[in-house]
Amino acid sequence: MRAAYYEQFGEPDVIQLGTLPAPEPSEKHVIIRIRAAAVGYWDVKQMRGLSGEQQFPVIPGYEVVGVVIIGSGDLQRGDNVVASLTHPGGLAQFVSAPASRTVMKPPQVPAVDAAGLVVNGGTALEGLDDRAGLQDHEWLLVTAAAGGVGSVAVQLGRIRGARVIGVASAENHELLKDLGAAASFDYHDPEWPAQVRELVPAGVDVLLDAAGGDTGAAAVTTVRQGGRALLIAGEPTSIPDGVKAIPYSANTNGPRLRAVLDLAARGQLRAITDSTHPLDDARAALERVASRHSHGRVVLLVE
Repeated sequence: MRAAYYEQFGEPDVIQLGTLPAPEPSEKHVIIRIRAAAVGYWDVKQMRGLSGEQQFPVIPGYEVVGVVIIGSGDLQRGDNVVASLTHPGGLAQFVSAPASRTVMKPPQVPAVDAAGLVVNGGTALEGLDDRAGLQDHEWLLVTAAAGGVGSVAVQLGRIRGARVIGVASAENHELLKDLGAAASFDYHDPEWPAQVRELVPAGVDVLLDAAGGDTGAAAVTTVRQGGRALLIAGEPTSIPDGVKAIPYSANTNGPRLRAVLDLAARGQLRAITDSTHPLDDARAALERVASRHSHGRVVLLVE
């Protein structure tokens, strides 16, 4: 099968295009002919060797949309599906995906949108619903709010009845308003944490920090005592007393993936797509992600 892969750690220029063996059928897995696959910064980190040892060659990509060619259980040949992979392999013509993490794609959701919602949607849903227990009328602060996870978190916060504050570049504030943010602040302005405190003097109830670094460190100072800080981009060196720090890595299992796609099918949740690329331009797609300037998701069209 044709695939984009790498045989050594490094930057996106290590990506090669060529032919690799197609996956073999295995128990409780389906074989999918891939139509679209999303890539994220986690793929870049893995390519740099920051996620542990890998068995080369490695095909990047954990989020795929396609057609089942070898089924398992209720999933049958010809089904249009979305899958959250446990091992990378999305930038190829075929992939083996766990049946438990593969769900039917709603016909109302385009393949590009579905691919771009897998990890982002699962991450936001797990954090806000399962880990922080976001409640109606609570204040939610989202950093990197115009990015993949952030843009979903803003929308999900609105759906859950929260009052959402987005932190992003000023050029993205109109987008955040469209997504449902009640207020937006520019992380380039060193006074933005004070501006949040002026809006919410007691502090926000929940933080979802998708930025990390200096922005993340500033964001935790806006959380009220007794509030919850969801940390997916690294834990700040200092957490204010009384703030519950919740670092986690996403687990987009079948039920979470189905819930995200159901929201998208009902028109309540939309994917923000930065760009699409053919498989032959996998290097350019990963370079776009590595730049940290993408707005929303980068998706490859495999077929």
